[in-house]
Amino acid sequence: MIRKSSVSRHRGHSFSTPQGRGTGNASPVQGSNGTFDVVSVLDPASAGGGGPLARIETARSERQAQLTRSRSQSQSQSQAQTSSIAQLKKKDTQKDDGLDGGDAEKGDTYKRDAVLEEHENEHEHEHEVDEEAAAVAVEEHVYPDGGYGWVVLICCLTLAASTMGYNMNYSVFQENYANVIFPDEKTSVLGLGGSLCAFFMNFSAFMSGRVGDRYGFKRVLYASAFISWLGLFLASWSTKVWQILLTQGALSGFGFGLAMPLFMSLPSQWFYKRRGLASGIAIGGAGIGGGTSTLISRQLITSVGYRKTLLIFSFINLTAMTLATIFIKTRPTSPEAQRAPGTKSPWFDREVVRTSEFWSIASATFIGLLGYGMPYMLLTQYIRSVLPDLDSILIAVPPTLLGYMVAVGRALVGYVADLIGPLNTYILVYILSGIIQLALWYTAKTFAGVMAFSILFGLIAPGWSSLIPQIVVQLFGPNNLATNVGLILLSSAPGALINAPLGGALFDASGRTTFKYAIAFSGSAQVVGGILACWGE
Repeated sequence: MIRKSSVSRHRGHSFSTPQGRGTGNASPVQGSNGTFDVVSVLDPASAGGGGPLARIETARSERQAQLTRSRSQSQSQSQAQTSSIAQLKKKDTQKDDGLDGGDAEKGDTYKRDAVLEEHENEHEHEHEVDEEAAAVAVEEHVYPDGGYGWVVLICCLTLAASTMGYNMNYSVFQENYANVIFPDEKTSVLGLGGSLCAFFMNFSAFMSGRVGDRYGFKRVLYASAFISWLGLFLASWSTKVWQILLTQGALSGFGFGLAMPLFMSLPSQWFYKRRGLASGIAIGGAGIGGGTSTLISRQLITSVGYRKTLLIFSFINLTAMTLATIFIKTRPTSPEAQRAPGTKSPWFDREVVRTSEFWSIASATFIGLLGYGMPYMLLTQYIRSVLPDLDSILIAVPPTLLGYMVAVGRALVGYVADLIGPLNTYILVYILSGIIQLALWYTAKTFAGVMAFSILFGLIAPGWSSLIPQIVVQLFGPNNLATNVGLILLSSAPGALINAPLGGALFDASGRTTFKYAIAFSGSAQVVGGILACWGE
């Protein structure tokens, strides 16, 4: 059984107590500067206010005052004990004329040992007080579980659709590149476009998590919107394979990844009771973006060509990401938004990296991603291979349906995680999605078979990413959440880089006659990833 509480497991972590929530009769619609604050209307917890929140704050203040007095007493006693030890050491160097030297030394040693023991007990008591303060801080923080949180959720969904979702349509471009634009190029080379995008998404996510925790989410999100637009805009002027790989692949992927750990961790600041469902809905936006962009891309490429299609998408993404960033709000008082006391936004938490649980999840993510990405990159080519006479409009249906199922599946997986725990769900997601590839994709020779695979794989497989923030909180605590999420995403970068070229190479090795070797490897990798994650329990 998975451990349910990160607080009980990580009692040594000290969470900062939320500040700034007054206990007076401040109006919930009035900001701190006297201006109207729409966030306070929808989220009274962020502004204090009366009623139940005032009672909660009063109780919290009383307990905090008691803890402060306990610390003050402990510090006073500690200073007194330190002074006593100093006096004993000084006395120990002197000789008492009225006592035997050996007896005096033994007496002083006995007194010094007693004082030292009492001093250690005081330190242990002070540590227990700090642990109690940490638990109180977590328990007393009021999560809105709604209010303006729904606006934030929609913003996160939009960002997921514009970043993670957009990369899901690369298979449409790849099919066009392979059959029309660059017919003599190897599949493994053309597949690098999607792989480079996924690799740089996860690589930049590692950096942006730390930068976002330190300098604020909005600055990083605006940078993400600009770099993403620049990559797609430059790709629309590309005429050679290396230019497409550099712009549509690496540069746009770097921009997409800057936003990932931020919109993945934001729902945890606003939702607690249904955190898994909220995260699933937010990151499920990738499915909406993937399904819609796949369908639109197919139509635009056929009518205006790939270059104008990229140009149109560049400005769509820029507009959507900018608007989402404008309306996003963070909750600085939440434990998930705070750094651990005494730290300075580390690139990685050494205490986290030293745990076997971290390496279990990191290795599972690396191996699992080797198989997860292949259906997205190869499905369109697969359909063209097994159903060569199928109408071009129908070819776009399974990838589009796969994208839309991601939105439903991530919300469903999040709901299951609320019931059985995120890590248990993470393990099931990998194992089941691997079995679906081996049982359904491997045997899909008809349009109905491809549709069945697309639906089931889309419902289950993509849920792994929405579980990462919850797993991080469960195993390592809420502090430095975006940083630690970025660290886990970094472990997926090599798998994301390798999967499409590896699948393309296996397809090329068969003489471009069958995908069975690629599918067998892809499904097996996901099953192995699920097994590796079991160590995290």
